[in-house]
Amino acid sequence: MRIPLPAPVLLVCSLLAACGAGPARESAPDVVLVVLDTLRRDACDPSLGEKGGESVLSTLAQGFPGGLTPNLAALAREGVVFTQAFSAAPWTVPSHASILTGLLPSSHGCIARRPRLIHPERTLAELLRAKGYQTAAFFSNPWLSERASGVLRGFDVQEESPIGGLGVLATGRGDQGGARTLGNVERWLGERDPDRPLFLFVNLFEAHLPYDPPLSVRRSFSPPLPDDDQVSIQWGHEFNAGLHPSDQVDWERVRRLYAADVHQVDRLLGRLIGILKGAGLYDDTLLVVTSDHGENLGDHGLMEHQFSVHETLLAVPLVVRWPAGHPGSSSLPVSTADIFATVAKSAGVIPDGPRPHSLPLSPGEEGDPRRAIFSDYFQPHPELIALLHSLNPKGNFAAFEQARRTVRSGPMRLTVTSGGGVRLYDMQADPLQEHDLSAERPRVLTRLERLLAEVPIDMPTGEVPVMDEATRAKIEGMGYATGGEGK
Repeated sequence: MRIPLPAPVLLVCSLLAACGAGPARESAPDVVLVVLDTLRRDACDPSLGEKGGESVLSTLAQGFPGGLTPNLAALAREGVVFTQAFSAAPWTVPSHASILTGLLPSSHGCIARRPRLIHPERTLAELLRAKGYQTAAFFSNPWLSERASGVLRGFDVQEESPIGGLGVLATGRGDQGGARTLGNVERWLGERDPDRPLFLFVNLFEAHLPYDPPLSVRRSFSPPLPDDDQVSIQWGHEFNAGLHPSDQVDWERVRRLYAADVHQVDRLLGRLIGILKGAGLYDDTLLVVTSDHGENLGDHGLMEHQFSVHETLLAVPLVVRWPAGHPGSSSLPVSTADIFATVAKSAGVIPDGPRPHSLPLSPGEEGDPRRAIFSDYFQPHPELIALLHSLNPKGNFAAFEQARRTVRSGPMRLTVTSGGGVRLYDMQADPLQEHDLSAERPRVLTRLERLLAEVPIDMPTGEVPVMDEATRAKIEGMGYATGGEGK
């Protein structure tokens, strides 16, 4: 899947970057990167990827004419669907950092206990800006702001839409900032310089907790959802704390509410595509649509997207629409970290340093079907564990406190924990990850352990800026702990 640039092109790109010159307009495609936050792959149209036994949401698609994600499915028919795409991390901050740096969390170090991107290598936005691109990011998730994590470093425009009261995450019923985000995108597109290429980043947050879809979506679901029902952030914490026994939870209700939120974020994607078409940008733009991570909906005894590196969190949709077309489907294993190399190659920019786990994707079926795909979870913040203890003082959360690293090669996934746990799964035969094969397949275990050992933990060190109180309050209202990083 690597297609090297000819030496003369490399030389020209290097000179342009060094001189700060803008690219020739015809040689620099516009780039639009869309992250549909918290969208697990099995909530999408069946064409978007393998489901296996994790398809607890697939039957819910029948509740909507055209399925849960008809706009994403329509885009997939025009682009290349990567049916085995996996996130480099199971939650927002390290996942976005990997997308925009091409580095794994074990390298970029933007993790729960130090959620700040301080790695010295330039991000994708910084590289494109140096080449003359206009860079703009629109989002409502406060974790993405410069004052919170710095993962959007290099975007000259960073416009955050407010998401309302703490713990509610809504500007109105069913609105988590997506409508205003799209309005901001449309306004900026009308004001930008059309003679310069653009790198536009959009994060749409509607599938994140709380699951509280708008009335129009609720009433179009078959059968309709109650007007006032929702799954709150607090309830998710209570479930993880052991206050709601799984066998007493109406999981059909929980999943229907999440599925309706997924349908709403797909509606917003459709609106965004319409905005791009209206601005004359759609046909000649490199358009990448993915998710930062999935979501546990009672799977593996968990809610939300912490404490786990299961496929429910790592398996994400990925569609790339190249300007020249090339529709198709690829079953090769890919990482969301590959988005960095894919965009950089298309724009003709050269990364500052090696990004060994970011390979440029191509429309063809070139590549290794046994390529190893790595993902990291370097522990939750201690305050998140403290929150669970406050909810359930008798709870045992030792397993939640452990770091997790995982590698998938072919159908096999190995997960190791900082507490010494080792689990090996055959994802084809056991997609629910219920049967540990580490004792039965020692040769496979050894091979995957060696692969993990070859990826060192080499995070940057340095002072992390103190998060301001207003930002901390917003993020803690989302159900995350911050702990006053930098203090």
